[in-house]
Amino acid sequence: MGRKSFRALKGLVRLQGVVRGQNVKRQTVSAMKHMQLLVRVQSQIQSRRIQMLENQARYQAEFKNDKDAGSTFGKL
Repeated sequence: MGRKSFRALKGLVRLQGVVRGQNVKRQTVSAMKHMQLLVRVQSQIQSRRIQMLENQARYQAEFKNDKDAGSTFGKL
């Protein structure tokens, strides 16, 4: 193999490395964005669950208070 051919092959290998590096970087950025979106969605789901539990507890407390008030009213 001649020097010119070897130099051309060496340049081609170097170019392939650069392109692969850019592809890896692009894939990494894409994966990180998707992970960030997933974490955001999971956080929203968790906060909605907590809100639902708080609302349920508040409703049950009000229902219990109304029930207790109704039973004491009937005793008068």
